[in-house]
This record gives sequence, C-alpha cells and structure tokens, in this order.
Amino acid sequence: MAKDDLDAIAAEVAETVEPDPAEPAAEPVEVETVDLDEKALAEIMALAVVAVGGIVCSRAGVSQLAGDEIGALSGAVVTLMKVYNVQANPKVAAWFGLVGTAAMVSLPRLAEFEARRASEAISEDAPDLPRKGAGEGDPPPPPPTPTQAELAAQAAKKPAPAPKKLRPDAKA
Repeated sequence: MAKDDLDAIAAEVAETVEPDPAEPAAEPVEVETVDLDEKALAEIMALAVVAVGGIVCSRAGVSQLAGDEIGALSGAVVTLMKVYNVQANPKVAAWFGLVGTAAMVSLPRLAEFEARRASEAISEDAPDLPRKGAGEGDPPPPPPTPTQAELAAQAAKKPAPAPKKLRPDAKA
C-alpha cells in the first residue's frame, strides 16, 4: 500500500472514532446488580472452586480438593470480592451456578470414562495376557524363589572351574 492510501484509511478511522461535538453524549448503561449475602456468595464461589479445582486436579492426576480446602478457597475469593467491592450480576451468578453444578456433576463421570477408555486401550495392546474377571481365572503364580541354602547346595554340586592362566608363560 502506498503512503497516501494509509493516510486516507487513518483519516477515515479518526473520523469514526472522534465523537461529533454537536451530538449529545451517550448515557452510561446501568447493569442490574444485587448484593448477595456472604453465604450465597460463598456457595457460588465454592461451585467455581470445585469446577476449576476438579479440572486441574484431574489433569494433574492428583486427588480432588477436600471440603475444608474448598471452603478456604471460596472464602478467600469472597473476601477479595468484598475488598474490591465487586457486585454480582444476578444473571451471571445464575449462569455461573448452573455451569459450576454441571461441571461438578459431570467431571467425575468424565474422569471415569477416560480411565475406562485408557484401560481398554491397554487391554487391546496386550490381548494375549489373561485378564482378571474374564472367566480364565487368575494367572499362574511365579515360580518360587530359591532360598540361600538351595543356592549353596546347587553351587556345591557344580565342579569348580579350572583356574585360568593369567599369563601364557606362567606355570600352574
């Protein structure tokens, strides 16, 4: 593009961005908010902590958050919201609650499905191995490990190897 073309585009953009002084300024849009009590806010935040924590813990392969951990994290979020005077929009809070509840209900099932799929993939890779519960019974036990006395008896039965000459010119 030529410099003249770029200048023309910049002028068009400047015209659309700069407000016309003759037009009245747009009034700010008010968003409906509601003051939630601390208990309701803590419940919503607990759902968020469970949803996000469940995803993170599942992906990391670690145990899920305990009840006291969820309470501590959601309480910390509520405290931050109060300190920064964050107002909750009731529609957003309702959607947040729905998504959090859906995640809390579906994440354990998703983890179970992934674990089952992984075990099936492993069993497909090794079809010749007997599987427990497949009607074939348990695999045979490994052979017993010999004791030290048995190993010593076996060593005593074997003749000692002839000494090796270290140098060809050495006499035995």
